[in-house]
Amino acid sequence: MHRTLLTLCIAALLPVLTITKAGAAETKFPYLSLKDAGAKYADPAGHIAKIDGVEVYYKDEGKGPVILMIHGSSSSLKTYDLIAAKLIDRYRVIRFDIPPLGLSGPVSDEDIKRLEPTDIPQKLSHSWL
Repeated sequence: MHRTLLTLCIAALLPVLTITKAGAAETKFPYLSLKDAGAKYADPAGHIAKIDGVEVYYKDEGKGPVILMIHGSSSSLKTYDLIAAKLIDRYRVIRFDIPPLGLSGPVSDEDIKRLEPTDIPQKLSHSWL
């Protein structure tokens, strides 16, 4: 049973991984550059703010009491598209892509040491007040 499962897992991974001449694994996924992803997924309600040198993509929609939505790991603000659409007639819904996820810019090791995801709402708050 375990050997069959292992064989199936290996068979599923073989088309994805190819071994280069140097012997390193190379992925074959159709990744988009940040620019291409922005062209495909950005919309007029989205904005880019520079927070300590890092580009943060966010949306600020609706009027009323503020609801801040922060997505989980390996996700984006699009996680809340359906919920936000139902709330923006009564609330101001603010959500952002935690860098480097979604349409937010890349982060360096120095950025990671300096900027915490919880800092972003505070540093973006000038546009929310």
